[in-house]
Amino acid sequence: MASFYHYLSGTQVVWDHFGFSGTEDITVAEIWTSEQGKSDATVTIYRKVSKEDLTGWLCQTDGNHQWIDITVVRKCLFRVVWILRDTKRRLNQVDPVLLHEVSVAFRHQLARNYCITQYAGIGATIDEETEEEIFFLCNHPKLAVTWSQDAETGVTSMICEADRYKLDTLQDLVGSKCIQDFAHSKVAPALMSSILSSKEIDIKVGEVKKRVREVEVRTGYHEWTCRSEASATGDLVSLSARMSGCGLRTESNIRKLGVIAEFGQFIRDNLEGEKNVKSKAELLSLNHVIERRIAMQTLDLKYTLHRIQTQKQALFNLISALDSASAQTIAEETRKIALESKCDARSMKLLALLTTIFLPGTFVSGLFSTPMFQRESKEAVRFTVWKPGLFLYIAVSCPLLFITLLTWVLWTFGERMKIKRDIQVTRKRLFQRSGNTEKEHLVIRQNSISQETM
Repeated sequence: MASFYHYLSGTQVVWDHFGFSGTEDITVAEIWTSEQGKSDATVTIYRKVSKEDLTGWLCQTDGNHQWIDITVVRKCLFRVVWILRDTKRRLNQVDPVLLHEVSVAFRHQLARNYCITQYAGIGATIDEETEEEIFFLCNHPKLAVTWSQDAETGVTSMICEADRYKLDTLQDLVGSKCIQDFAHSKVAPALMSSILSSKEIDIKVGEVKKRVREVEVRTGYHEWTCRSEASATGDLVSLSARMSGCGLRTESNIRKLGVIAEFGQFIRDNLEGEKNVKSKAELLSLNHVIERRIAMQTLDLKYTLHRIQTQKQALFNLISALDSASAQTIAEETRKIALESKCDARSMKLLALLTTIFLPGTFVSGLFSTPMFQRESKEAVRFTVWKPGLFLYIAVSCPLLFITLLTWVLWTFGERMKIKRDIQVTRKRLFQRSGNTEKEHLVIRQNSISQETM
């Protein structure tokens, strides 16, 4: 089985590679307990360990040494190394030498390498030397945890790599009474991660709901009478994009609920061999409470996702209405331009007709004014020269005008008949392709329009 883990660790790493900040110390936490039955028998200590003191800290907290606090003798039950994962700067806030030394001391190298071969998961690897289980859980890209429990001393050693929010929450949980009471159990890290993820979902869903309520006020697509949020700002397209982002965050939270469910199943499976009946019952009861919270969060997320989809549809309708109004305005402006163009065309048509009417006479008069048609001088014929010229002008220009107008009318009529004939041929080809006659096509079209309007 170890060969399979080694193979995936070397060939299928899905987590992004992060650099190291090279800090000189590491942040740790320890849970110490006493068997004297006092109210303060269990305490949590937070501190930083330098590179020089790391070996001493590993030896002090290995479970074979005791800590005498005045009159109370305590033994270490739980120790954890915190690693800040800065996803923006792509840095792990730890010295790589210190991290390697801790991983070797805890025997977590294989589990840590296998953990980054999957986006989300929980399970255990087997240490090749001690044959002990090394547990891991991860939820890409902000949480990776490995832990193990020494079979002789009962000390749980944990390495937690997480972003700032998760790290702060887990540190608070280590100091809480509920985790201190179960520090002896090997499922404590899984329980901490379940509580963390459930809490994180509630916070993120609250942020999403706030944005959805603001958009609901903006669109007016709701029936709530007690809306106190301000209206969402920005154009409708950006609001639609914002709702899409909220939908993706909601889907991510739904996925995280599935991860928490796997954590819960892992806790139940590993509690089957628990010898402490009371502790087992308490852990199962706490796990059941988390599962009930998950069930209610699932309902809430589904409802929130439906609200988001409703607002996306509302924004789409509003954008479509604005587009229709803009298209109508453009159509009105186009109609005005078309009317003006039609008036201009009529004027040009009138001018062309007048030009056509006067063109033959102008041509004839210009032709007769040339010297080749002046056979006699005005002094010879005196005032009678214009009479034969006028009759000749009329006799030539009138037939020529008639021929010109007739040619124009025949050419226009021919063009119209040609266009009409092309339309009929196109319609005939269309009906032949559909297999229907023109009458049948009209009936089918009328029926489809009636169905669309119903």
